[in-house]
Amino acid sequence: MSLVVLAGSGIAIASTSVFAWRWWSNYQKYSYLRNFPSPKGHWLSGNLSDLIAALKAGKLPQLFINWSKELGDIFVIWNFNKPNLVIGNAKLIQKILLKGQKDGDFIRGGNFYSAYANVFGVHLGNQIGEEWQWRRKAWTPALASSKFLAKFDIIHQASLTLIEKLEQKAIKNEAVEIDPLFLKYTMSIICYFMLGVPLIPEQDRIKPILETEKIYSSLAVLEKQVLVQGTTGFNWLKYLPTKKNQIYREAQNYLNNFLHPRIDLAFKLARNQKLDQNELSQITQTLKDSMMVQMAKAPRYTADNLINDVRAGLFAGHDTTSHTLSFAMGELALNPQVIQKAREIIEPVIKEGLSIESLKKLVYVEAIFKETMRLHPVASQLSIVAKRDTSMVEKFVPAGTVISLNLILAGLDSDMYGQPEEFRPERWLDAEENGGIEPTLFGFSLGAHYCLGVPLAILEATVILSLLIYHFDWELVNGRSSLEQLGQNITVFPQDKMPIRLKARKFATV
Repeated sequence: MSLVVLAGSGIAIASTSVFAWRWWSNYQKYSYLRNFPSPKGHWLSGNLSDLIAALKAGKLPQLFINWSKELGDIFVIWNFNKPNLVIGNAKLIQKILLKGQKDGDFIRGGNFYSAYANVFGVHLGNQIGEEWQWRRKAWTPALASSKFLAKFDIIHQASLTLIEKLEQKAIKNEAVEIDPLFLKYTMSIICYFMLGVPLIPEQDRIKPILETEKIYSSLAVLEKQVLVQGTTGFNWLKYLPTKKNQIYREAQNYLNNFLHPRIDLAFKLARNQKLDQNELSQITQTLKDSMMVQMAKAPRYTADNLINDVRAGLFAGHDTTSHTLSFAMGELALNPQVIQKAREIIEPVIKEGLSIESLKKLVYVEAIFKETMRLHPVASQLSIVAKRDTSMVEKFVPAGTVISLNLILAGLDSDMYGQPEEFRPERWLDAEENGGIEPTLFGFSLGAHYCLGVPLAILEATVILSLLIYHFDWELVNGRSSLEQLGQNITVFPQDKMPIRLKARKFATV
């Protein structure tokens, strides 16, 4: 018995020694980062309790804004003895993304990067080097701007369908939560292009059919898991026997069961494999033209890694655009002078007939979308790692340091944006309207990792915002709080779902 006790004691001592050694090694390695300002935290766990509390309350974005007001636009937060260098300086972020990534000083990584890979699997968004390059090469032609412009009528049709639904709400003088409707709008479009699903899902020949709400809610569960794991640094949390983790597993299974029949068919089409009679009956031209079929032609794709890319593509292709549209509606409601200026541009275009050619006249509407992304970046931070020793504001930063580029803070930086608190779309059309400074849009990232989905997002936003501004006046049911009370999964969204009350303009008809 004494031998067992002694052995147990020995193991405990050894484990404690290993823990203490690792702790001391980390402390020594990152001791230079204690030269940066940091929010007050617990002597052992650092700022972890504040992060978790803000996470549960849906106030993580506001927490970083509050810390920035107190500490400046560069500070360190601590998860036990693991540091995270937060940067909100717009020009420094620009330099890191353009020059730093190109020179190899910084690479994608960190807790959020790891959590994203852990939850969504290996895909384009969480790979680096050659593994990233071949995926990027496969995605690029599938997301070419010309492909979306060639299907302009699809986006126009989806937009008019939404306008018709909103006109019914306006007739009844009903308040409407606009964020869920934008989610359904953008989901229907990305599923058309990505999966070849018709705009009316019931007409889809592949089963199970698309249920946009279920796809969104399942993706939201995965996003929330990424946020929790990324904030805490604990990737093992998903294995705990909790109700939330049961929901997480159900969400993963639902997405896989929905996508697998489509992915299998995409591979057979892409690689000219023999199809049975049942499979032949499911083939449509829309499916043949889909992004997943185009990507399946890349020799290195397998069903497992393509399904990961498709899931990530569905998330990136609807969530970010839809929430930005909701915030745009909120800002427009509070800035009637912007609506008035936009209408002067939009009305003659709509009356002549919205078309690919007339989109060139709607750059001010595109600027509204960009200005919304600046003030309300729904993808609120980018996670990178210092690949080698470097410095920030004349302070030493050791290799391996995790860095969060906070785009909410960057969008409020007065050195990049003149009068940053104002909603001023003009700044994107004329630098003089931005205090003589050429503004940078961070919402789609910069450099080699610039978002491939930009053409689709801009096209969707320009069309639907133009039609909304033309057809309706509206007001916010909850006022400015809709823009300030935020929720967050991976992306930031209006917690109240942005309820608005619409009034149809008398002369405007679909």
